Amino acid sequence: FTSPDRAAAKRAFDAMMTMRKIDIAEIEAAFRG
Repeated sequence: FTSPDRAAAKRAFDAMMTMRKIDIAEIEAAFRG
């Protein structure tokens, strides 16, 4: 995640870490907040 918004990148990363199956829509939703 190469975003200047570190908080958004962290949310996206944290969301990804909780998933067994990578869900792009969930990651994008987390990224947007």
